[in-house]
Amino acid sequence: MMSISKNPLKTYEVRIGDCSLRVKSAHNSNTLNEIVQVVEQQIRSSKANNRALSTQKTFALSCLNMAEELVCLKKALRRKLDHLESSTQSVFSELKSSSKSGSK
Repeated sequence: MMSISKNPLKTYEVRIGDCSLRVKSAHNSNTLNEIVQVVEQQIRSSKANNRALSTQKTFALSCLNMAEELVCLKKALRRKLDHLESSTQSVFSELKSSSKSGSK
């Protein structure tokens, strides 16, 4: 998980969909703008696929879609990290056994 606690919080005014928000963030404005763009894109996508939904339900659906993506990415990353750890342990074991046999 990314640690952002070292940076002081700044207050930003952002607009997402039809909603203006005051957001406190330790991120710089470029990072916050990128985050806002991701959220806005998801809201546009949710609205395009579900035109009859209210704004509140569109926002909730967008949150669910982004959470689904986050959870799937975390699981995929965990699998890759587990595979990398396993591969690394195998390499270390091979190096250890080859250094023992080479020192005799």
